[in-house]
Amino acid sequence: MLNFRMTLATCSVLLLGGCGGGGGGAAGESAAGSSGAVVVVPAATPTATPTPTATPTPTATPTPTPVATTPSAMILGAATAFGQQTWDFSILQTARTLGTAAVRDGVAWTEIEKSPGVYQFNSAKVSWINNVSDGGFPVTLLFDNTNPLYDGGQTPYTDAGRAAYAKMIVATLDHFPKVKTIEVGNEYNAFNFVTGPVLNDGYPARQKYYYETLKAVYTAVKATHADVKVLGGAALAIPVGYFKPLFAMGGLNYMDGIVVHPYTTDAEQLDKQLTVLKSAMGANAKPIHVTEFAKELDSVVDTADYLVKSVAVMATAGVAEADWYALRQQGGPNNIWYKNVALASFSGAVLPPGQGYKVMATQVLAKGAGRRIATDPFVYAYQFGQNAMVVWGDPRSLTVKTGAKFYNSQGVEIAQPATIDAKSPTIIVSDGPLVYGDTVVLGSSRLVADSYDQFDFTNSLDGSTKFEGPWTYFAYGVRSQAYTQAYTQGGGEVASSDWMPYIGIDWLRPFNINANTVSPVDYNTGGSPDAYKAILRYTSPYDGKFDISGVWDVNAQSADGIDVQVVVNSQTVLATIFNGHYDMSLKGISLKQGDVITFVVGPNKNAAGTDTTNYRIKMYRAS
Repeated sequence: MLNFRMTLATCSVLLLGGCGGGGGGAAGESAAGSSGAVVVVPAATPTATPTPTATPTPTATPTPTPVATTPSAMILGAATAFGQQTWDFSILQTARTLGTAAVRDGVAWTEIEKSPGVYQFNSAKVSWINNVSDGGFPVTLLFDNTNPLYDGGQTPYTDAGRAAYAKMIVATLDHFPKVKTIEVGNEYNAFNFVTGPVLNDGYPARQKYYYETLKAVYTAVKATHADVKVLGGAALAIPVGYFKPLFAMGGLNYMDGIVVHPYTTDAEQLDKQLTVLKSAMGANAKPIHVTEFAKELDSVVDTADYLVKSVAVMATAGVAEADWYALRQQGGPNNIWYKNVALASFSGAVLPPGQGYKVMATQVLAKGAGRRIATDPFVYAYQFGQNAMVVWGDPRSLTVKTGAKFYNSQGVEIAQPATIDAKSPTIIVSDGPLVYGDTVVLGSSRLVADSYDQFDFTNSLDGSTKFEGPWTYFAYGVRSQAYTQAYTQGGGEVASSDWMPYIGIDWLRPFNINANTVSPVDYNTGGSPDAYKAILRYTSPYDGKFDISGVWDVNAQSADGIDVQVVVNSQTVLATIFNGHYDMSLKGISLKQGDVITFVVGPNKNAAGTDTTNYRIKMYRAS
């Protein structure tokens, strides 16, 4: 929120780092480096992995089965900057037009307490709260946490500083009794919003500092304002690994909801990553509040696509509150901050993302609680009540047999589309009930596997859960010629790791595999290569002939690119080395149920620069 411009600029570039080395697991097939040519060479038998339960071939009209339901509708709000930039209050009329259900904003401690123990609320950067609350908007109020009167103006790190911060918050709630939800801190795991010892003492200490601050605020607030929700966590992205020490200290006992800002997560991966967070909270799980979400993308269409998809996913994943950042353009007409993300212009005119937001707020969420419809793993279909649906995914025909209106992500009414699309969602609002498999029918597809749509977070280190789908993931040590099965990493365990869940191994950071990228490593210990290759293994539930396609983009900073092998059971069908962009195509691969395709991704001769590579692998029934 405060100084947010820096956050959007930095959150999309997360540094990878950590410690390396370590042992391996069971021995398996060789995954040694290869030449740049496509060759066919023998390979040893791969390590056995559990064969997943076979999944049926997709059909045109599968039996309708709801996956999940939410007990109540999500609050769809918007972030504003009254506390930072003193916006004109006429923008609130735009918010009403959009169907905005709540406002998220903040106040600076220094605007409220200029002398120790003396609180004033007449600054325009504070008194805005009355205007917004009196205008009928519930406020989620974030409190900036630095003041030169305490702890040298640094983020509070002493009992005295924390106590003063808590007293200021209570005084503010006394003055603004309509405020019923507060946030303690903003993006505390990042580097823009903490200072002093909290910033410099490292992550283990940072969680402890935050725990003590959260406890002080929660205790003080509940003593006099028991009905106020105290939101904790204060995190950029979805850093479950960062949260775990906070949870272990008892932090969940001092919050009524947990805050995440999932800027680094695609809409399609949100539900899976939030499920990792819910699992980490365990029996004491708190409601999830997404008090900021957005993406800076190259076009307003792309932004609107992301907005509509994310709202649909979060509303069906049990998110309690989701606040788009931001309601209005910021900066100036010649220097607009946060490209294409605003719902409205400086003048209050609704922009295309805002039109999509309006349709979602007033015509989709308003229809009732949401649920994801079970189709196949490659379609994202979400129903709200009986009369609204949002759908996108692997292209296939779409037939709607009841009177309905259709909208694109920019809120524009369109003719009924003949097909769905993976990039752009279709919004359906009907007069009669929408029943998947009856009044809403999707055609069949040749797609049978997708590394992105089927990415699996379910393997745990303790063995309590295993990979559920056809994909499993390993690290292969070239020196040891041994495999170690990878498992779910919460993200943010150390400051330099990914700040969202991924698949990896504790002692192999920055090695990781996620839905979008794969990062092999080479520690070059003792002056010689010490590479660990990423293994993505697909166990086929099907018999037949299949075509495999892949799109790879190696990071521009990679010194020498990556090496990739594709092994079908014990036969290598592709071995190549490349840098930059590479399109992979394998035709007519014969498989039987239980056959294994292994994709081996190595760092070539070294991992200098970074070998993090964007990838997506798909497999189709051969035509």
